[in-house]
Amino acid sequence: QAATDAQVKDLQEQLGRQREESEAQVKAAAEAGAQLEEYKESMQSKVKHFHAVRTKAQEKLKRYEADMLAAQLDASQESRRVQELQELLNEIQNPTNHIQEQEAGELNSCPLALPPVNPSVS
Repeated sequence: QAATDAQVKDLQEQLGRQREESEAQVKAAAEAGAQLEEYKESMQSKVKHFHAVRTKAQEKLKRYEADMLAAQLDASQESRRVQELQELLNEIQNPTNHIQEQEAGELNSCPLALPPVNPSVS
């Protein structure tokens, strides 16, 4: 009987240790699951933040591209204005050419001018 009691006591102690170990494993698994859930939430937050930053960057890039196109258009228009002003300045600096062209045009349109000579009619 004493041997059986000792075996029962030994088995109860083994069972107690196994229960403690199992409880410790369950607790460790629960803690690992909680840590995994925290990590998952952290990664989701980082992904969400990344998408927000990327969206803002894409919007800034679109605005920058639009500004660049507008600047190129402005530069093109300004270049045309400069060219027109340069031509006007050339006309102001060389009035004789302009006046001569204007006088020639007036002479050609004058009704009192003689008709051109036609050599085939004699």
